[in-house]
Amino acid sequence: MASSIETSTEVDTGRSVECISVQECHRRKQEGDPIWKHVDVRSPEEYSKGRARDSVNIPYQFKGKVPNPNFLATLQDQFPEGKPLIFSCAHGDPTGRSASAAQEAFEAGFKTIAFVEGGYSAW
Repeated sequence: MASSIETSTEVDTGRSVECISVQECHRRKQEGDPIWKHVDVRSPEEYSKGRARDSVNIPYQFKGKVPNPNFLATLQDQFPEGKPLIFSCAHGDPTGRSASAAQEAFEAGFKTIAFVEGGYSAW
């Protein structure tokens, strides 16, 4: 699977998955039109210990790195494909859960996608 992850703060709608800063995440959620939705892909246990305001928890993996077989179906049920999405996880590295979830969503048809560099630990 070829990766199309870019590091930028400019919206590159329809062509890639972006890596954005925490500050850019806040800006997009406050100023964006259409409003960006924030998907926290950490486990329910991690999410219950602290989360970003207005985030929705859809785990990409469960405890023990067990993949969530319903991740894409749940994402598609909750958000239309045209909805801009920001993904975050614990650490937000380019090979981590949020980047992987963002790439999977992009490949499934979501086109305006970003993940937060540094994840929740950078919040």
